[in-house]
Amino acid sequence: MAKVKMEFIVKGGEVKPAPPVGPALGQEGLPVGRVVGDINQATKEWKGLKVPITIKADPIKREWEIEVGTPLTSALLLQEAGGEKNLTLDQVRTVAELKKAEMHTKTFEGAIKTVLGTMKSMGFSCEGEDPVKVAHQL
Repeated sequence: MAKVKMEFIVKGGEVKPAPPVGPALGQEGLPVGRVVGDINQATKEWKGLKVPITIKADPIKREWEIEVGTPLTSALLLQEAGGEKNLTLDQVRTVAELKKAEMHTKTFEGAIKTVLGTMKSMGFSCEGEDPVKVAHQL
């Protein structure tokens, strides 16, 4: 049997052996409790944030490897906002720095504009302005 690749978006450090993770692991014959424990250990840095993970497993050998991405842009924005719907440009830059490696942009300015676009879709503002307007001013 070949290696199996599974992808999930989980809440960092808070994964439980419930759907969708538990059944998918069980279906492949992996020890659900141990894998979930490893996922929680690997994602504890991003506790409470939605984080993409990839599990590459060999069900025959019962071995697995967990790759953790950075949290979703929307999750980072919500964390930065702390309940507000308005962020400063410095906060936007912070999120863009964390996400730039995973974005398909050539420049840091492009990463900032991508984050501003996400803010627009979430109903956020930047420095009290529409994020699209701020993006055009960059």
